Amino acid sequence: MQALNILLLASLPIILYTIYAKNFFKPSSLDSTQINPNLQPLDLIIAYFMMVFCVLSTRDYLHTLPEFNILKNTGQNKLPQASDYISATFNLYTALAQALPASIFIIWKAHYNTEIKNPLGFSLKKPLKQLKAVIITCGIAIPIVLATLALISMVVKFLVVTPDDLIAHDSLNFLTQTKDQTALIYTLIGAILIAPIHEEILYRGLVQNIVKKSLANNHFITIAITSTLFTFMHIGTAPDPTQYLSTLPALFIFSCILGYSYYKSNSLYVPIFTHMAFNAVNVALAFAQTTPAS
Repeated sequence: MQALNILLLASLPIILYTIYAKNFFKPSSLDSTQINPNLQPLDLIIAYFMMVFCVLSTRDYLHTLPEFNILKNTGQNKLPQASDYISATFNLYTALAQALPASIFIIWKAHYNTEIKNPLGFSLKKPLKQLKAVIITCGIAIPIVLATLALISMVVKFLVVTPDDLIAHDSLNFLTQTKDQTALIYTLIGAILIAPIHEEILYRGLVQNIVKKSLANNHFITIAITSTLFTFMHIGTAPDPTQYLSTLPALFIFSCILGYSYYKSNSLYVPIFTHMAFNAVNVALAFAQTTPAS
């Protein structure tokens, strides 16, 4: 893994120069229809309370079932006494409860009472160009974020003298430790499918558009504010507090790239699929870290 860190850091100047030389960040919408969803600050409050209510209601219901009773009255996702299958199933149901109602509400509200055909960015126009945009965004985002993680992790290890993985997340730790195939599949579904779709609809589709309206279309400040909220939302996902020193700055950069890709493409598919690819790479690297060299 040390060799990968060195490779990422060595390639970072080449990536940045290529981005500058090719002018990848020049705005060029894939869809002539401007993104303008019918969303207001109140909708953010409604979506938040929907997520909280649905998660709490789902957890309360699951705790009434005998198989989930062992997880009651704890804030942990995985208990030694509970099987991996029970923990993964509980987390999957909770993730669906958090994501599905709020995402449906945001999409419905964005399209409500508007004549714009593509107010949120779910147009299927020019699919090949959208695919190209996803590939370019992945090629930019993944190496830059991983290189940032590697660089800050090295500094943290030097200053704090605390083990700090290249990628740190409770779900990744669970994935690499579980021996239950069903639990593995459920956790992968949550990490690679549910979380990226929900987070991009919430942060790019809802938050970024609301902030953009409030700031009179100042895109760069809008992206910075949205990315700050996105970053701090992930506090609590790392098992060791010192890991925030490396993961939070990298997540901020990642979110900025996602936000700009949304602004550049007018397509919500671009940040969604980029986010999926990034999480998939994280999963692959987590397994690579825990697999003994032959």
